[in-house]
This record gives sequence, C-alpha cells and structure tokens, in this order.
Amino acid sequence: MKLLLAQLPLIDHARGYLYGNVEYGPAAIAAYLRRDPGATEVVLLPQAVSCFGSDSLIARYIAAERPEAVGFTCFLWNVERTLSIARKVRDAGVTTVILGGPEIEEGSVALGDHGTADYLVSGEGEWFFTGLLSGRDMSPYAGDAGGARLVRQPADRLIPAGSIAEPFSRRMLDTGLDGTAYLELVRGCPHRCSYCFYSKRARTVRELPFEVLLCALETRRDMRELYVMAPAFERSRAFREGLSTLARRNPGVALHTEMRAGGIDAATAAMLHRAGFRSLEVGLQTLNRRALEIAGRRGDPEDELAGMLRLR
Repeated sequence: MKLLLAQLPLIDHARGYLYGNVEYGPAAIAAYLRRDPGATEVVLLPQAVSCFGSDSLIARYIAAERPEAVGFTCFLWNVERTLSIARKVRDAGVTTVILGGPEIEEGSVALGDHGTADYLVSGEGEWFFTGLLSGRDMSPYAGDAGGARLVRQPADRLIPAGSIAEPFSRRMLDTGLDGTAYLELVRGCPHRCSYCFYSKRARTVRELPFEVLLCALETRRDMRELYVMAPAFERSRAFREGLSTLARRNPGVALHTEMRAGGIDAATAAMLHRAGFRSLEVGLQTLNRRALEIAGRRGDPEDELAGMLRLR
C-alpha cells in the first residue's frame, strides 16, 4: 500500500505563511511507519508544494503520486481548504481519504462534510494507521459522521513512549527556512486547564528519553533554534540533570520551550540560561485569581511574576 501524508499551511501571505507550517504530525507518523519498511510505502507532500501550490496543483500532485490512501492533518486554520482539496483528490481517483489532527473533534466542519472522507480520526495517527494497515477491526472504535467512519482512540490505547518515533532526530523533518527546528520531548500535560485541549484526549504524560534531545543537538548542524515541545518542561523527570548536561553539550543552539515560572529561583534561572534557553513561554493567562480558579489553572500569579523577573 502507498500512503501519502499532507499538511496545509497557515492561510497567510506574510512570513508566517512559510514559517508557520511545521509538518510534525505527518513526519512523526511517517517515521513510525517506516520502521517496518515492508508494511507500506509512506511519502510526504513536499513542503514546496504544500506552501506554494494552488489547490488544483496540490490535488494534481497527489493524484500523480498514485497513492491508495491520502491522510491530511487538520487544524482550525486549514480544515476548510483541506476539505476542498480532499474532494478534488477523491474526484481524481484516490480510493481512501483520511482526515486527522486536532481539528477532528465535535463541532468541526469536517464532521458534517458528507462524502469527502472515508475516515475521520480522533487520536494519534500512529495508533490509527497501525490498525488500518494491519487489517485490525476498527469497528469497536468507530461511528458514523456524515457518511465517514469517525474513529476515536480510547484513552487506554495510547502508543507507549518507547514506540514514539521522533522525526527530527531521525531526519524525517527539516529545519524551517529561518533555521528553527521542532522536537517533541513530551506528549501530554500534567495540568488540566479547562481552556486547553492538550490533556483532554490523554490523561497520561509520556516522555521520550532526554538523549533524543541531546542527539538532535549534536548531529543536526542545520538549525539556529530548537523548540523543545514539552508543555510543562520544568516537570520533566530529567529537568535539573538535563539542564546540567545541556550546559556541557549544547553546541550553541538557542533553545525554547514551555514551562511555568512559579517556583523558578535565581539558581534555576541561571541553569536554564547556561543550558542554552533564550526564550520561554510561561503562559500566565491572567492575573485575575478568580478567573484562574474557574479555569482550573493552579498556581499563584505573584509567584509566576517573581519567576519571570528572575528569568528576565
């Protein structure tokens, strides 16, 4: 079977149009499936085509590849265009159209779009494609949604951390045009803020070995900045030990991640800087304590501000 994976960019004709489309999902699925090369052929839509191609050109390119199945990663900003291109792909003779990604949830236009997709996937692509390609019966997880099969990954069917194939360190994902690279170190979040979708699907946190990050830093010389994807980096098991190791082994790459600033003392702030972190997302949503309480976001705004000042 030949599978083509695609992700369309932000609808933005400024620099964000080029820099904003990080095709991490398709690359992670491809890296995962390519560990068993005899099972299927997996190809990715080239970034030049996804970023610069018109709808008709993208559809023609996909059809010319003659895949038996095509999978699109859907976000809020690309789902309507994805549906339009998916219809063209189906008209061109591609037999199986699959839509996945964060946007495949209740309320999405994809769930009411009749006749475009064969499968709508709510969950991890690695789990779904493993089942599909192995011939596993997916009916226990599937229901009808506008003529498509809506497949939901159960919370107890998450792929193990040891099975996650990180695509950047495996050279399945390139740096962006600005030299920025992305590496997912953690899936899931220990916090349960009501406005955030990160932990709605998975109640567990899975961490990749810290060595994956070190390997990427030491073997990929084509990056200026590395975005470490971990929604609560300070809660990582190897946080302090990892910072000490990064201070010794980071070859000079600027690092970026997400973490809470509460509890960051002067010594920890200095460790983060020595490790190579030059920017952080601390996500203080509001200083209104009542709003934080309603949203389920724990912590003290004053502690967060104090930590930010130390980081600054």
